[in-house]
Amino acid sequence: MNYGDEDLKSGTLPKNIDMTDWDNCVTTESLRICDDFGLHQKAPVFPYHVFNQTHAGMMGDVQTITLFAEVITGTHP
Repeated sequence: MNYGDEDLKSGTLPKNIDMTDWDNCVTTESLRICDDFGLHQKAPVFPYHVFNQTHAGMMGDVQTITLFAEVITGTHP
């Protein structure tokens, strides 16, 4: 969300709130930078994109935790 230049300390809701493609934790653009890590290091990089989930929400999502466990243990297809 982008609240513009309004002062949120006043306790009133901003007049304009723009919704963007992120979850107020990390922007999608910032997350996609990880896709290019392989261009800057010798070790291979295999990015996994988790759709329909917020960055912060992944921490409690069973499907995401299962994916992480499969990747770490080498059992991910």
